[in-house]
Amino acid sequence: MRVNNKILALVLALVIIFPSVGLAYMNGPQEVTVNGEVIGVVANQDVFKSALAEVTKAKSEALGGQTVELCGEVQFKSKHLAGDILDQADLIARLSQMNYAVKAIAIKANGETCAVVADEQAATQVLEQYKDLYTTPAENVEIKEVSFLETVTCEPVQVSVEEVLTPEEAELLIRSGKEEVITYTVQEGDCLWLIARANDLRVQDLMDANPELKSDKLSIGQTLRLVGPKPLLTVAVTLEKTATESINYPVEIKQTDDKLRGYRHIEQKGVPGKREVTYQIVRHNDLTIEENILNETIVQEPVKEIVLQGTRVAVASRGSDSGTYSAGSGQLAWPLRGGITSAYGYRGREFHTGMDIDGNTGDAIRAADDGKVTGAGWEGGYGKMITINHGNGIVTRYAHCSSINVKVGQRVSKGEVIGRVGSTGRSTGSHLHFEVLVNGNPVNPKRYLG
Repeated sequence: MRVNNKILALVLALVIIFPSVGLAYMNGPQEVTVNGEVIGVVANQDVFKSALAEVTKAKSEALGGQTVELCGEVQFKSKHLAGDILDQADLIARLSQMNYAVKAIAIKANGETCAVVADEQAATQVLEQYKDLYTTPAENVEIKEVSFLETVTCEPVQVSVEEVLTPEEAELLIRSGKEEVITYTVQEGDCLWLIARANDLRVQDLMDANPELKSDKLSIGQTLRLVGPKPLLTVAVTLEKTATESINYPVEIKQTDDKLRGYRHIEQKGVPGKREVTYQIVRHNDLTIEENILNETIVQEPVKEIVLQGTRVAVASRGSDSGTYSAGSGQLAWPLRGGITSAYGYRGREFHTGMDIDGNTGDAIRAADDGKVTGAGWEGGYGKMITINHGNGIVTRYAHCSSINVKVGQRVSKGEVIGRVGSTGRSTGSHLHFEVLVNGNPVNPKRYLG
């Protein structure tokens, strides 16, 4: 009987002792791992849970109250020897570096994610703000329709906290987009500045994207690479715009042989008309895709301009040491093939008495018409210059030559090579300065060139 009592007492003691030991073992020092990565040793599980709650609360508040969860599986392993136990501050610091997941909303275009925001309200805000960029109210403009060119959806996703953007960040990301490379073929009249401006780029952007360009000279048909940002979403806007526009007046030319060629007099001054036009315009972001006239009302008819133009070629000829010589044809040929880099007329405060034709040093300069060379040498700011008298009161000048192939007194034929393009005198680059004088007065050469 005594033996049985002793056994019973022992069993009761073990029942009391072992749970206490087990509880102490679980609540003692614990080694914590997340996804197999050791975080450190904590005093007990409650300390870890408390620190984790503090970190998730802070991240949740930063996202406007979204539920935040630690990514991965947490495991505890009891340690008999505590070693270095993390204090609360160190534990929070380490937990803050871990990855956390949150339920959010992905804004997608044609199935591709553009940006991730906290909730549907934020997604709606982003899309409306983005539309507003391209629908700014303007006078005499009525917006008829606004939509996205892409199929836009807002879908729930679970992502890391770092992927969630504020509405402002998301809108900027969508607007900035990604780089896109397109090609452009150079047209007549193009220059780098005009191409850059038309494509919302800088000239330096074009130079960087086309390293083979060694100067700003372009050739018609040349292909350029245009690199620029492509937004992730396209806002399609249909609008109606009403504008009052000027109507160009017609010009009637009355030719008379009572006046010398080169004479020009306005008998009746032209007056522009006015019209009120309503356009229907389709834009994709800032780019106009289509523009049609819906309605047009003539407010004021234009008054045509009447110009009297002389056609008579002077019969007087200029003498020479050997007698008279016949006049030129009166129709001048281009002395050089090239674009006009500076036209006749005012350049700022200075009046340009001729026109500059682009050319490379050494290109052939040809006589604009039959005539006699009356000047061939250095002429101050003109540099090396050739002067030809074509008779009928018409004289031509060819300035900034690199070399001269004719002499004073020499007769030349229309199209004959008389010199070479250069940059002598007051010049900033190789070109031909070409002048036409009628009865001693400079006139616009384009009126005489065939």
